[in-house]
Amino acid sequence: MAQTTNGSMKGAFLLKPETIAIRELPRPRPGAGEVLIRVRAVGICGSDMHLYDTGRIGSVVLESPHIPGHEMSGEIAALGAGVTSLAVGQRVVVEPGIACGHCHMCRSGRYNLCGAVRFLGIPPHHGFLTEYVVAPAQWVYPLPEALSFVAGAAIEPLAVGLQAVAQGGVGPESRVAIFGAGMIGLVALEAALARGAEQIWVVDVVEQRLGLAKELGATVVNSRQEDAVQELRRQTGGGPDVVIEASGAPAAITTAFKSAAKGATFVAVGLPEAPTVALDYTAIVRSGIRIEAVFRYANQFPLALDVAVRRRERLAKLVTDCLPFAHTAEAFAVAHARREGTIKVVVEFP
Repeated sequence: MAQTTNGSMKGAFLLKPETIAIRELPRPRPGAGEVLIRVRAVGICGSDMHLYDTGRIGSVVLESPHIPGHEMSGEIAALGAGVTSLAVGQRVVVEPGIACGHCHMCRSGRYNLCGAVRFLGIPPHHGFLTEYVVAPAQWVYPLPEALSFVAGAAIEPLAVGLQAVAQGGVGPESRVAIFGAGMIGLVALEAALARGAEQIWVVDVVEQRLGLAKELGATVVNSRQEDAVQELRRQTGGGPDVVIEASGAPAAITTAFKSAAKGATFVAVGLPEAPTVALDYTAIVRSGIRIEAVFRYANQFPLALDVAVRRRERLAKLVTDCLPFAHTAEAFAVAHARREGTIKVVVEFP
């Protein structure tokens, strides 16, 4: 268990919706089996924006000042007792879901569904938008020298994309449609390409994002300008056999189901604002569609690091805005504005 020292550090606190303030707090020190990490880069995620926009994400409610951020990279500043797998000064990333390791889900390898998980960055557990953090060494991975700290902050969302294509069974013969050309949709595109898929469509309404998806190798469909269901069925000869819904927009979820081929796999990734979405349940059953729900990821970080090294120039295109830690409030405002060219906003530490 981490302890505090007499020293202090600065952290960015979400006080209430649309209000970020940098405050001082005690600097932690690592306990047995833990490491102290000097944070160098943190990405702002869609779940961070749910909390920033509305003060809640699903059933989780912002009830007190909270340090957000779960996409990070940094360097080891100190080792706790018994840690021999890492070294001071080593560049690292942290998998933020700290599972118990003992329950049925953990023992079966699906630790992302652990009922006792501590997911850093989601209340009540503080995240990484602070100068130093403590994490259990078993959830800390070396960051390859080929990757910058900013690139390291993209490993966590890439793990989500890899989980999505794995659950979708994407392979060389897959016809894949991805709904949503935000960060998760685009890393799902990269993950599908990494698994050998050659036919990939990306559906969105933002032309600038679709332009980037096209640059990365996808066939694009602007659902504001054309009927996405008809277009996907025409181009695929009956519909895609893997549909990844990464937007969370209710209209996109409905369209994604309608576009799927008979016997297709529908991969649910995006989270809508409201907990329910109206669907034609009878049509889904009659089409034999298999539904896979992606909740975070399990056992994907090592692969994500490998994929990121091999595709680093392409992944770098997804980081559109970098701001210094002192301007964290501005970084959230940039993400909140949802400008057409904004994909991933990253906060950098000195």
